[in-house]
Amino acid sequence: MKRIKSILALAAMMTCLSGKGYADDIFKGVRGPSNWQIDTRAGFSSNEKGLESITSTAIIKYWDGEDSGKWFFITIPYKSIRDAKGSSDGIGDITVGGGPRFKIGKANIMPYLSVTLPAGIIGNKRFDESIGANATYLYKDFDVDITFQHTFTGESKSGFNPPDETYFGIITGGKLTDEIRGGIGSTITIKSNGDYLNRIKTILRYSLSKRVHIELVGEKGITSKNIPLDYAVSAYVRWNL
Repeated sequence: MKRIKSILALAAMMTCLSGKGYADDIFKGVRGPSNWQIDTRAGFSSNEKGLESITSTAIIKYWDGEDSGKWFFITIPYKSIRDAKGSSDGIGDITVGGGPRFKIGKANIMPYLSVTLPAGIIGNKRFDESIGANATYLYKDFDVDITFQHTFTGESKSGFNPPDETYFGIITGGKLTDEIRGGIGSTITIKSNGDYLNRIKTILRYSLSKRVHIELVGEKGITSKNIPLDYAVSAYVRWNL
């Protein structure tokens, strides 16, 4: 019952936040031109504690309808991690989720519920539950993209239960040429114990066609409390089937 009340409270919070701009990608709340999309990503990250990781991620997305309907996704990461103690690699925890889709004026909104399963060789070894929303507000050749997610962290088999996390940010994008769009903004992760990490993010998207596009993404930690500052570079390739 406590968890249900928390989810309902967060759902009300998302409604209040719908007029603001929290996001981490271009066209975050807009469905692709087909029902299915395969989103593949490869990235490198490093933090000030010397932890380095290379992650390749496959995300399968499904949408139906045009301006309204439903959507689902499954995320499968593969990680290679290296620090002073050694290195390890393997499949990370798998996340599945979904929710409704709808449009209000020029705003496309996709709320969702998701669960992260302790299925990976490299992972947190616990069940995490999340509630969130993606949204994109379109105005001519510009867009403001929104995301919000709160994660209820589960307890691991060892009995460790880390603080819950809230994540949000803002990306503002625009058309540079017929094929290229750019975006810049910030993201922040805040833990329930008060620790946080704030990053700046830049995105450059090149559309090969309506069905295929490529993104180059850079991200840099700028302020934090008890979370190491980091930087990351990634490449995304998305196919609309």
